Amino acid sequence: MSFFKQFPKIDYDLDDQNDLRSITDLFRHVDVNEISIDPLLSYTEYEVSEGDRPDNVSQLLYGSTDYYWTFFIVNDFLKDGLSAWPKSGQELERYITQEHDKNSVLTFAPRVQSITQNGTTYTSLINTLNGLDMTHPYLRLRRQGSLYSHTYARVSHYDASMYQLFVYGVNDSDKFFSSDGTYYVETFNPYRNGESEYITTEALNNEWREKLFSYHEKENVYGHALITNQLSLTAGISSLSRVDYLKSYESIAQVSYMSTLNTTRMNLIGRNAPKEYLSADGSEIITGYDALVTASALDPYPYLNTYAEDEREKNLNKRMIKVVKKSIINEFVDAYKDLIQS
Repeated sequence: MSFFKQFPKIDYDLDDQNDLRSITDLFRHVDVNEISIDPLLSYTEYEVSEGDRPDNVSQLLYGSTDYYWTFFIVNDFLKDGLSAWPKSGQELERYITQEHDKNSVLTFAPRVQSITQNGTTYTSLINTLNGLDMTHPYLRLRRQGSLYSHTYARVSHYDASMYQLFVYGVNDSDKFFSSDGTYYVETFNPYRNGESEYITTEALNNEWREKLFSYHEKENVYGHALITNQLSLTAGISSLSRVDYLKSYESIAQVSYMSTLNTTRMNLIGRNAPKEYLSADGSEIITGYDALVTASALDPYPYLNTYAEDEREKNLNKRMIKVVKKSIINEFVDAYKDLIQS
């Protein structure tokens, strides 16, 4: 029995031109709990084997491929359809490659540091991008220094709970990923000066620089004190326009954050980056902060699950599914059909 044949028909104006057509009402939904069948007597478990498809399992259990859809009804984790079905080993590896290896991941360990300026001591969390707007579409990560001035990557996103910066489009990985040096996070403009897109993008970039300035001014007292001190030593700073001032501020501010001396990991492919940190006995998940404040580039925190390990574990857990017993499969289907058409 085809799954969608059980759904009722409705008249619908597809083109909004008063031309009604009879179509299947796919918006109907029936939860398995609404079907009055004793769960203790009606369900059992089945372990999906490597490469099993839903229609194969239906044939094996019921002697017909028609009942494949019941697996997606009775298992909550399969509500997303075929994409949630346990993957074969090859399918899983392709998925991990497609989903995670498009990015490189840099984990920057947060550090507490103090600075004294004009008799006042400021303490703040440094070497972290937490609190900054990292959703801006024109951000890149660039290596500091003359040897690396043209070595950069585009910023994909930032995970504030794990202190991880995801980047892509690295233009020279041998120089970009290194155990020494400092990184800038900065805006860039992919358009040429004079183009309308350039003007629009530069306006967006200036908004981000304003946010950066406000962050240091209001929230990061250590950063504000450090940047103010550095800017006061910059020749001609008083003659700079507001935009030029913010551009200078942008670069100087970011240097104080992203020191590779406090970088615990650089994962050239995202699958190997930490997905979660574990306690030493593996019994519980701990926060990124708790793991990283005790770690260093020379001695990174060792207890973790990578993104690849997490995907493999989730896929393994999906292999045990709940199925309707063969003796009452027709009763289940009839009850479902009555409810979906009511």
